[in-house]
Amino acid sequence: PSFRDERVVVPTSHDAHVARTFALSLERLDPDDPVDVLAQRLLARASFFAPGEPIARDLLAASLRLEGEESSTLMAAEEALVRLIELGLLEEGKDGRVLMHRLVALFARDQGQEAVDRQAVEEAVCFEANRLNQTGNPGPLMAWQLHLRAVVEEALVCEDYLCASLGNELTLHLKMI
Repeated sequence: PSFRDERVVVPTSHDAHVARTFALSLERLDPDDPVDVLAQRLLARASFFAPGEPIARDLLAASLRLEGEESSTLMAAEEALVRLIELGLLEEGKDGRVLMHRLVALFARDQGQEAVDRQAVEEAVCFEANRLNQTGNPGPLMAWQLHLRAVVEEALVCEDYLCASLGNELTLHLKMI
């Protein structure tokens, strides 16, 4: 389903005009402000993680592939995340991770460049899963295993090298636990 179709009924039984509420928040992002532009990118990319599950800030930031030092990338991403939290498009969990409501995720997928955003998330998740799998300790990846599973499921439609790599990383992880 898409929020662009006014006739779509969403899981809460409200009709799709609820998207207008999200659109009002999104309209408060200034297209001339670099932080707000980054916030829009993060919002679109967050929508490709497991719906309703907490997302580690650094994992979400990794999907940006920004140029420059890692510390400046994380600072820029953090500013953008704070902006999304202020607008109510993301929620901050008690442990510092961010949450995206399932309805916001459906809405956000319609706002970005779906193929580009999906691939950026797949690449970031694959890279981080590989890095963690190489340690031989499944513990750190357990914290976001649901995201790895969700990204693998979404990637299956592509049937490409990245999809195979993601599936391989999930398999390696599951063999370790």
